[in-house]
Amino acid sequence: MLKAAFKPSRLQSVLGVGLIALVIVTPLLLRPTIERVGPRSVAAFTLVGAGLALVARNARRGADFGFGSAQLGGFGLLAGLTLVSGRRIFLLLLPALVYAYLIWIFARSLRQPVSIIGRMARIVDPKAPDFIDPYCRKLTLVWCGVFAVNMTLLSAFALTGRYDAWAWYAGAFSYLFMAVVQGLEFVVRKVWFRHYGRGPLDRLFERFFPPENTPVGRRSLAYIQRMRARIARGEEL
Repeated sequence: MLKAAFKPSRLQSVLGVGLIALVIVTPLLLRPTIERVGPRSVAAFTLVGAGLALVARNARRGADFGFGSAQLGGFGLLAGLTLVSGRRIFLLLLPALVYAYLIWIFARSLRQPVSIIGRMARIVDPKAPDFIDPYCRKLTLVWCGVFAVNMTLLSAFALTGRYDAWAWYAGAFSYLFMAVVQGLEFVVRKVWFRHYGRGPLDRLFERFFPPENTPVGRRSLAYIQRMRARIARGEEL
């Protein structure tokens, strides 16, 4: 039996894309922007942005992927402290706050029947089977740990005044770290589920990790065979 596909609202989709863009862009642009226009100017822009986001959120409550009042309040607090003090240290904590919010989103989803990774999997494949859910829950925990590492290191570099280390980690190494984790997870997922298509990479995995050799692999193989049989019969998936 398949769970119902997760269908985010238009606002949730926009806010979700915005959050991803914020995670990617903010660490790269924050320091050079501060150096060019000054911390108070960046803080004022951040404060206005947080206020507009709060208005947009209150116009449509219940979104799972938008910033909540507490998170927007955190942005406003850091921006306000920068306006008062003129110190850039508070702005350099903004990416750490974003990672803290990502941890909150991912961890909160573990209280629900389907974790956020499970929802993402069903956006990609609305007919994904139920037996992926335990793996998705564990992967959600893994990404909580990844975000926690980034949050901790960025906070430590900012609070200790190691601005060059902050820029180096925020600008390159954090993304490299997440890319390595994603690559390792891809290999683990292939070896665990042994869910193979017809591509050359899947053929290579199938040669070394046959699906018939493990219970989960056999379950994946049976699922693929059922779906292909339904397609061959012209049934609606």
